[in-house]
Parts: sequence; C-alpha cells; structure tokens
Amino acid sequence: MKKITTFTLITGIIFIAFGIFFLVKPEIALKSMVLIAAALAVIKGIFDIFNYLFSRKKSNKPETSSLISSLFILALGILLFFNTDFGILFTGFLFALWFAIESIMTLITLKYFRVKSSPAFYIILAFTIIALALSVLMFIRPFYSAMSFTILTGAYFLIQGIVLTIISINVRSWFSFK
Repeated sequence: MKKITTFTLITGIIFIAFGIFFLVKPEIALKSMVLIAAALAVIKGIFDIFNYLFSRKKSNKPETSSLISSLFILALGILLFFNTDFGILFTGFLFALWFAIESIMTLITLKYFRVKSSPAFYIILAFTIIALALSVLMFIRPFYSAMSFTILTGAYFLIQGIVLTIISINVRSWFSFK
C-alpha cells in the first residue's frame, strides 16, 4: 500500500507541475505537444512501413492502403517537426470542427423534443447557437482555439494533480484494502 500512495503522490505532483507549466507557458506547452505528436507520428509511420514490408514477404498481395497510410503518417510527422505552426493551426481547426459538428447535431436533435415551448428547450437552443457561433470564430482564429486547448489541458492537469495528491495523503483513512 505504501507503493500505491507514493506512486499516486508522485503522479499528483507531476500533474500539478504540468498543469502549472501549461497555464503559465501555454505557447511553449502547445509547441511541446505538437513535437510529441510529431515524434509519435514518425515512429508510427516507420513502424507501419516495416509492418507493410514484413507482410509483403508473407503475402503475395499486401495492402497498398496500409503503405499509403504509413507514408502519410510519416510525412505528417516530419511536417510537424519542421513546422510546429502548422500543428498548432491543425489543432485549432480540429477543435473548431468538433464544436461545429456537435452544435449542428444538437440543433438537429432539438427537432425531436416533445415540448418545444419549455424553458429548457430555449436554453439549449440559445447555448447551441452560441456554441456554433464560437466554432465559426474558432475556424476564423484557429490559434486561439489551440491556445484554449492548452489552457484547458493545463487546468485538467492541475485539478487532477491536486486530487491525486489529496488521495495519496488520505488513502489509508478513506479506502480499505482487504
């Protein structure tokens, strides 16, 4: 049990450190996240190319689509390494697209409400229209969208780190290990 609480405490402290870093230096944190994604994309692309070559030896008809996908992922990783600004904009566009799709789907779903005159209906409608407008703004200014992602991630790390630290300190009195 001592190892569990120590590990939880260390994890909590690391999360708090990351949270503070993300909140204090969001630009550097965002670039760091893009570089980590670039490294993962390069590794996955290379790994998938080796898998394709290995499957080509075993099979007469390897999947060409897997080679194309591997090369695309590898190229994306290399692009992100040498152009982190592209990665930042890409992140911003992804958030804008996600929010736009969610808002449109909510508007479509609202037509199935039985009681369209209820206050809840109008509150949901108003917030969904606001969310859709925000997603349009995010398409116009994707950098701000990416920065908000970094700040939200920092807040999550900070909050989760505090929770883990509190749990590690109080684990013996709160939980029973039988």
